[in-house]
Amino acid sequence: MKKPVRIALAVLFIAGVGLCAWEIRRPHEPIYRGKRLSAWLCALGGKDLESHNQAVDAVREAGTNGLPVMIEMLQARDPAFKVRIMQLVNRQRLINWRPGPGWMYGAAARRAAALRGFHILGTQAEVSIPALEKLLLLSNTSDDAAIALLYIGRPAISTFCRALTNEVPWVRARAAKGLYELHDSQVVRWSENPSDSDCDRQTIVPLLLDRIVDQDERVRSAAISALFRISATTPETTPMIISAWSARLDDLDPLVRRFAAEAVFRCGTRTEAMAPKLIKALDDPDKDVREKAAAALRRVSSLTVWTNLYPDLMRRVYTAESFRSLVDRSENLPNDLELGRKLAGTWASGHTSAKGDRMNGTLIISVDGTFVSRFTLSGVNRDTWHYESEGTWQVIDGVWIASGSGSTDHDRIINVSEHELVLESEGIESNGILVHPLGRERIVHTRIK
Repeated sequence: MKKPVRIALAVLFIAGVGLCAWEIRRPHEPIYRGKRLSAWLCALGGKDLESHNQAVDAVREAGTNGLPVMIEMLQARDPAFKVRIMQLVNRQRLINWRPGPGWMYGAAARRAAALRGFHILGTQAEVSIPALEKLLLLSNTSDDAAIALLYIGRPAISTFCRALTNEVPWVRARAAKGLYELHDSQVVRWSENPSDSDCDRQTIVPLLLDRIVDQDERVRSAAISALFRISATTPETTPMIISAWSARLDDLDPLVRRFAAEAVFRCGTRTEAMAPKLIKALDDPDKDVREKAAAALRRVSSLTVWTNLYPDLMRRVYTAESFRSLVDRSENLPNDLELGRKLAGTWASGHTSAKGDRMNGTLIISVDGTFVSRFTLSGVNRDTWHYESEGTWQVIDGVWIASGSGSTDHDRIINVSEHELVLESEGIESNGILVHPLGRERIVHTRIK
């Protein structure tokens, strides 16, 4: 026998042995009406309603016997060569070649089909939690495993809680996100799994409170979001959350104090109980703590509500906040009274935002403390919008505060001269809350008269 033939036979023999071993090791698939469960799973969510209903019946008939197959399908991944071709197609390097959907999305379709199966079984799939917990700790299967656990519902809480103390930061962040989603009615319908306030209060909230001082920013952010959602769905936990934040604002470690103030701001809580603590933190020896407290204070309450007890509150808040623009701010700005007089006049602006929107118009500032603005906003992907606003204004600590049309604009004055006025937006105060913009943009005004 020639050598090439022997080599070919050897390869075929090895492939055959491997195929047999794979068939032996793969989970046994339940059969329903002559079709494998995996085929029925892939039929879920199809356009044919009759086939979909039969697939639902197949999944329910298989019950827990179908879980090993669904676990295996959750781990489906495309070979490296297929992924590479998909990348090339996405980059439009193979414009004239379009593979069929079955070839392109085979692995993704199997994972999605398995998740539909978990959705149908719900709490009946509880016995698969140990297997899903292992997948939760792997980067390439974590998201799919988390979704499957969410469909199982309350029985999966202990899994997310254990992952919340994992040594790997992204695992802790995913666990906190999972606890958030367990309380989000838009993600999981609780018709069969009502919220357990005792579990929230005794188990979940204490663990999440530990994570708001986590060294990883992703974990802190996810934990804060989860606390916000839980406090909304289980109001009994709010006093516990407020108490923990208050205590940590007095912690000896400045990093803990900073994270506590950050949590109050990010959580968006509107409780008045935190305001005195945050006002006290405006004098914290740590600069970062002062900045976080100032930002949080704007979300907790209207600044004007507390000025009766703290007459210099607005000055302290503006002083505590950090603005990169202050580096370029004119050093010759006069006091607020004189600065207000210099603003009086008619100013024109033609500003293009970072998004490409164009704003043109005039701003008329009167010495009697009133203003009128007329602007036209236009952009490439938006209709032209004309708006007019009038109201009252004042200058406090070098900040132009203009109230009108149901909101209050806060713009820091960077420079003002006989011919030019430069403002930088801090945010818009609505219902007593100053919402900071995602990016502060400078607007240059030119004096008309």
